[in-house]
Amino acid sequence: TSGNSALPRTPRSDPKQRVNDGQTMSDGQANGVHVSKVDYCGAPAASKESKKNTKTSKWERIKVKNVEQWVPSTREKELLRRTWSDDFEFLFDLGSSIYCYIFENNPKCKQLFPFILKYEGDEWKNSREFRAQALKFVQTISQVVKNIYHMSRLEPYLYGIGQAHCKYADRGFRPDHWDVFQ
Repeated sequence: TSGNSALPRTPRSDPKQRVNDGQTMSDGQANGVHVSKVDYCGAPAASKESKKNTKTSKWERIKVKNVEQWVPSTREKELLRRTWSDDFEFLFDLGSSIYCYIFENNPKCKQLFPFILKYEGDEWKNSREFRAQALKFVQTISQVVKNIYHMSRLEPYLYGIGQAHCKYADRGFRPDHWDVFQ
C-alpha cells in the first residue's frame, strides 16, 4: 500500500463553520507555517537544588539535534478542526494506516512492539494489542486537534506521554525512527 493514499479523509463538520473558540493569535503566528528548532529532548533541566536530591535519568541528558517543531497558523488550525473526525472507524483506520506505514518503511520499528513478534506474518494487524495501540495513538492526536487553540493545556498531558515512553529506549527506540515520515 502507498503511505498517504491509505489514509482516510472524513470531514468532521461543515467546512464553513468557524472554529476559533474565541482565541486570537498573534500576527507572527497567523502568517503561515512557523518552524523552530528544538535542541533538547527529555525532562527540563533540574535546578541545582533538585540535582542534589535526585539522580538524573539518562533521558534528562539526551540531546536531539535538528528536530523541528511545527507551529500551525490560524488557517491551519481551522482546517485541522474542520476536517478532523472522532468517528471510531476513521480513528482506527488512520491509526492502523500510520503504523502499517511505519512498519513497511522501517521494519526495525516492529521490535518496539513485542506483541507483534508473537504473530506469524501480518497476523498482528488483526490482534487486539495492535488495534488498541493504533487507537491510543490517534486518540492522542485527536486530543491535540480538539485543543489546538489551547496548546498550553496539552503540555502536561503530552509531556506525561513522553515521559511514559522513555522506557522504550531499552527496546531500541531512537529519535531517528521519526525520519520515516520525511
